[in-house]
Amino acid sequence: MKINLLDPTPRPAPDAARIAELKAWVRELMRVDDSALVVINELACEDPDCPDVETSIVLSLAPKEYLTFSISKPAADVTRADLVQALTQPRAH
Repeated sequence: MKINLLDPTPRPAPDAARIAELKAWVRELMRVDDSALVVINELACEDPDCPDVETSIVLSLAPKEYLTFSISKPAADVTRADLVQALTQPRAH
């Protein structure tokens, strides 16, 4: 279970196999190998225009160089097309 401090209602953690599938898609679509760190989490979405949960993706390409992406739906509902669209709009950090 995951607990969000802003919304203490427990939610089940995303399915590990689903997260692994999404990570593989990110690596394939971004053309990076297994040395690139891909982190996928579900976060509470504070934007009133999105559902309660959004999927956050962080891709680390080098030390202190990473890109973040966000999809306004739970990981279980993210499609490959959602990833293609999101990965074209990264936020560099």
